[in-house]
Amino acid sequence: MKQIIVTLLLNFIFLFHSAYSDTGEILGCGGFVRSQYKLEFDKIEIKLFTKQGSLKLKTECAPNGYYFIPLDNKGEYILKISPPSGWTFEPSEYAIKFDGKTDQCSRGVDVNFDFKGFAIMGKVVSSGFSEGPSGVHLELSGPDGLQLKTDTGDGGSFAFDSIPPGPYILKAVSPALSFEKDKFSFEITNKNIIIDQQLAVNGYEVSGKVLSDAKPVEGVTLVLTSEKTDVRIPKQCGSGNDNISIDIKGKIVCSQKSDKNGAFSFVGVSPGSYSVIPVYKGQNTVYSVTPNLLNFELGHSSLKLQPNFEVEGFTVQGRVKGLSGASIVVDGEVKATSGHDGTFTIQRMKPGTYEFEVNAEKFQFDKIAVTISAISPVLPDFVPSRFLICGKINVFSTTSEPQLTFAVQKAANTNTNEVIRQKIIDPNHFCLFLPEGVYVASIESIPEKYFIPEKLQLQVPSGSGFTFKEFTGSISGTVSCKLASCDGIKIQVASQNNGYLIQEITLSKGDRKFKFDNLPSGVFTLKVIGEKFCWKAENIDNVQLKNSDVENIIFTQTGIPLEVESTHKTKVTVAGKNKATSQDLDLERNTRKRICLSDPDSPPESYTIKPSGCHEFEKAVYPFTVGKLISLVAKRHQYSWKIYSSGKITDLKLTRNGQSFTMDQIQKSEVGIKIAENPKDSGVVEYEITFMDAAKVRVDWQVFSYGYIFEPNDFTIETSDDCQREMTRVIAKKSHVIKGKLTPPVEADIRIELIGDPDATTYVTSNTAGEYIAGPFVHSSGFRVLPELPGYTFKPLPDNSYSFTVHQLAKIQVKVQTTAGRDTGKAPLSSVLLSLSGPNTYRQNKVTDANGEIVFGDLQAGQYYLKALLKEFSFEPSAVNIDLKEQETKTLNLKANRESFSLYGQLTTLSGELLPNVLVSAKGVGNCTEYAEEGTSDEQGNFRIWALKSYCTYEISLVKREDFTQMVERTVPEKLDIKIGSEDVFNVSFVVITPVKRMDVSLRCYTNNEKSLDHLKAVIYSAKDPDKALHVVPFNGISYIILPPLLKDGSEYIIGFEANLNKFQYQYRLPPQINFTTESAYAHFKIQFNIEPTPVDQEIGKNSYIAFGVVMLVVLVIINYERLGLYLKEMYENYAASSGGGVSLSKKTKSKTK
Repeated sequence: MKQIIVTLLLNFIFLFHSAYSDTGEILGCGGFVRSQYKLEFDKIEIKLFTKQGSLKLKTECAPNGYYFIPLDNKGEYILKISPPSGWTFEPSEYAIKFDGKTDQCSRGVDVNFDFKGFAIMGKVVSSGFSEGPSGVHLELSGPDGLQLKTDTGDGGSFAFDSIPPGPYILKAVSPALSFEKDKFSFEITNKNIIIDQQLAVNGYEVSGKVLSDAKPVEGVTLVLTSEKTDVRIPKQCGSGNDNISIDIKGKIVCSQKSDKNGAFSFVGVSPGSYSVIPVYKGQNTVYSVTPNLLNFELGHSSLKLQPNFEVEGFTVQGRVKGLSGASIVVDGEVKATSGHDGTFTIQRMKPGTYEFEVNAEKFQFDKIAVTISAISPVLPDFVPSRFLICGKINVFSTTSEPQLTFAVQKAANTNTNEVIRQKIIDPNHFCLFLPEGVYVASIESIPEKYFIPEKLQLQVPSGSGFTFKEFTGSISGTVSCKLASCDGIKIQVASQNNGYLIQEITLSKGDRKFKFDNLPSGVFTLKVIGEKFCWKAENIDNVQLKNSDVENIIFTQTGIPLEVESTHKTKVTVAGKNKATSQDLDLERNTRKRICLSDPDSPPESYTIKPSGCHEFEKAVYPFTVGKLISLVAKRHQYSWKIYSSGKITDLKLTRNGQSFTMDQIQKSEVGIKIAENPKDSGVVEYEITFMDAAKVRVDWQVFSYGYIFEPNDFTIETSDDCQREMTRVIAKKSHVIKGKLTPPVEADIRIELIGDPDATTYVTSNTAGEYIAGPFVHSSGFRVLPELPGYTFKPLPDNSYSFTVHQLAKIQVKVQTTAGRDTGKAPLSSVLLSLSGPNTYRQNKVTDANGEIVFGDLQAGQYYLKALLKEFSFEPSAVNIDLKEQETKTLNLKANRESFSLYGQLTTLSGELLPNVLVSAKGVGNCTEYAEEGTSDEQGNFRIWALKSYCTYEISLVKREDFTQMVERTVPEKLDIKIGSEDVFNVSFVVITPVKRMDVSLRCYTNNEKSLDHLKAVIYSAKDPDKALHVVPFNGISYIILPPLLKDGSEYIIGFEANLNKFQYQYRLPPQINFTTESAYAHFKIQFNIEPTPVDQEIGKNSYIAFGVVMLVVLVIINYERLGLYLKEMYENYAASSGGGVSLSKKTKSKTK
């Protein structure tokens, strides 16, 4: 009896959760938790996790340490032991690659965990606090000479693991710290040891330095303060608190003076928030010390204050004569601003010589060097050396940056011929600084421009400006229209230099003349805008307007344009009323052609466009409308596939998308299919099947004939966006069939194997008369026929190996039902796992069908054990013992009770796409926190979470696995709380926001001259190939641009900058290159690009004289080329004669080059 109970218990363990091998054996992982010490095994759990870390199953250990976890799916798992915190086992986990055959679980090998010891956990704390310092060295000593060491971590925490029972001493060691308690004794019996407040630190050191120009300063008082009035006073505090008068909140904790090394320290300070205030006074001078207040937070460790305290200098005074708001720059740094009376002060100055510069609007000052000291801290007055004068030039040119030169020359009575030239960026308003005096101004270097007045006199300084005005005129002409009216035609005039449109005229009814008035002097381009016509010339260039008007410009009409485009390559015929003038055009895919219709006998409405080829367009013939683009859009294309047969197929049958056609139907009816039969000399007959269809559709084909077998016999053609021939090749081979009979007749599955090719297997089913037929088959060396029917055996007839006699075996029929509802009564339950074990190690697992039924056949007589399993259900009875006799049929009825329920939902994106293979979790909340389940979405984005407990509330959310961030940025909602009742929950949905897969980059350019942005470009390179530009983006006169998007894949890129400004005219420095990585969705960068005009009044340098000499030498060589050649030839001959004639001229020249 005891043996039977043990057997039933083991069968229950092995059958749980439907884990079984190919032979029907239940598979799982089992073994023992082992320990030489007494343990409470019921506190230990063994857990099975998926490779991604999701808990799949868990079980408690038996009192003897035994455990077993069944496995139901092949894959990679992690088997972990889960003991109370601090208990250590080796190993702590096993990696299981479960394949049902070769791994240790499938082979029945015990997976054991060995106990190593308990844990000692705790903290070294700061006195009066619950946490303490990190990095404190701890030494643990115990029985049998055990010595262990460790250092405290964050908050002073520490832990020793794998410690066996026994007496121990723990000691804290740190030369830099003072301890209140540094040693603790204890004993481990059968649980962990927690240490709290047994090891404590007194306090910590706060130190710093006082410097001046990197040199130590002695005698500076440093006051330690705290806003808390109950803060603990350090035991080793100095006595410098007396006679200190400072305004603070809270209390003075301690004070110290800096030593000869400028160092100071506060010892034994408790953790908290503090401030240090420096106090330093001389006999007659108050010095500045920065920072004047240093706040800091002291944790559980000593602290060195940063930054150092710096002793700084005294204050000086000065004046900008008669000018307020001026900036005072000392050695390149702005130090002060003048007040309403021009005076200013500069603090923290030290003795020495400084360079002073004054910056003020409308004034310029020369730089001066001044020596200052604490005895005489007063500066000399600052007086302007140059004054601002402004003007404008009325230029009507549309050039974005006119190259104008403004020349200013001292008046004749000033006894100087100095010329000051200024490059003008904005002619509407420009300014320059000039010394005091009288000047004559004029305009230079503007070709083909005329200005009024030619010269004018300026007084500097002066509050008034000056103006120059450009000459203006007109351009006129006519339009010649012979084939059609010119009404509505537009004439444009634009600057030839930059294409800027200046004026536009639209011709009214009957009007043929045009005139443009008030044009500035310059060179222009005239253009006729009339897309309905062809013109002899649409543009007339080089129209020069200098000092007189321009007339007699003529535009001549030559025809009417026709423009046609096609989505696919085709040929079109264009024909009008006069057929003799028709034209054929070959159009490429997605291209456009334009021709001019100049036949006077064919009015525009008489023209038609007719496409031809393998495409079917929206129209067979397209009419022509003047000015309208003709677009040919193909809606269907021609496709074909072929059959190659060893002979003629008379009963060929084709099935297209479920609709079948015989050869006669195809040839005699319009079914959209054409077949061309083409016999070859080799005896092969080729059949080409042609059909028309739209692009990007799936067309399913099946081929059938009783006399042939086809490879393939069914296939799918996915049409492309163009015509395509022989998309599939089908081979037809001769075949035959197999017939047989089962006696007595039963409906059984017949398995037919091709001898020599076990993979070529066919299944058929016998009819109620026991007869079956299979085929067609390709001729082979023979067949093996194997009937199969649960509960029966089959024996072939001696004279016919394809026919069999039938013999019935014993069987067990099981029906499982559940209570479906109050009114519906009992209902069949499908998918229930029924595990049957019996004599001779017999085991078999099956699931019930849609009717809740299952049959175990082919059974021998004996004792059997049946167990029912299904998630969310319990069964009555849960297990059944069965005594089965030969050829007996047993019928069993099981009742299923629902204990938990499922949640069904779907994952979608904003675009409607479905997300497969995403893990969804359900975590219990409130009183159900110990429950948690998971489910994975299928290919349709649907998911199901099993086994949710009734009347529990679960938090539903997506699980973040390794590839989660690549698929999901966030979900809407982020999570859901759902209460489970007494039925399944449906229609739970999450909208998934997918991550941005590109990166946008923008640039902001700051400049001193907006016109410079017309010449600046940003160039993007890949760091892997920095010599190849990926994108070039010009600023085009604006300061903010957005670069082309980049793939957000973590690649490195470089942004460089280019400018096409003339370096002889401008001084500038390009912005530095920007390196970045595409790891975010957006990045913004700021750059600075300033330009300044190049001074033109510099002295001619040494290099200029050298260049001039080289140019003159080249000119002399060109003029005297022939005479110089004869002279060099004569010299060479003389040299060759004197040296033996062994050197060639080419060799000599090459040698000199080296």
